[in-house]
Amino acid sequence: MENMSETDRKVMNFFVSGREAFEKVMANDLISCTDYLQNLDFVTKERIGVTGFCLGGGLAYQVSTMFPFAAAVVFYGANPKPLEAVAKITSPVLGIYAGEDDSINSGLPAIVESMIKYKKTFEMKLYSGVQHAFFNEAMPSHNKSAAEDAWAKAVSFFSKYLVK
Repeated sequence: MENMSETDRKVMNFFVSGREAFEKVMANDLISCTDYLQNLDFVTKERIGVTGFCLGGGLAYQVSTMFPFAAAVVFYGANPKPLEAVAKITSPVLGIYAGEDDSINSGLPAIVESMIKYKKTFEMKLYSGVQHAFFNEAMPSHNKSAAEDAWAKAVSFFSKYLVK
């Protein structure tokens, strides 16, 4: 960090030191979006779902503890904080993970245990041999076959719980 410009240091501090606070702000912003959606005439209010990738996947988990979504699909996202908040999840959850993603996967035993403990509807797919961000076509970790399969699973999951 000593070689960074003052602006770059501020940005790094904001996202590293202030990440937890920033994530709370983003989660609250997403909940505000649900308020907006519920006021639209063409939205079936009982059928709002959430999905996210990486940081967005963690946010999808987090906001699932704050709003009664009809379904949630989490792509390699961090567990909700605190983990006991899983008890507040009302929607079925599909967790999609990369097999070679140690930082996220270190939390998998805890999320599985919590989903069982709180009797949540939870499905999980772990793609062996692929890395974090495998869905992102702009990343070197992109894995086309895993991404296509994961997307098909996500669409099927949402079709099951959102479309009636």
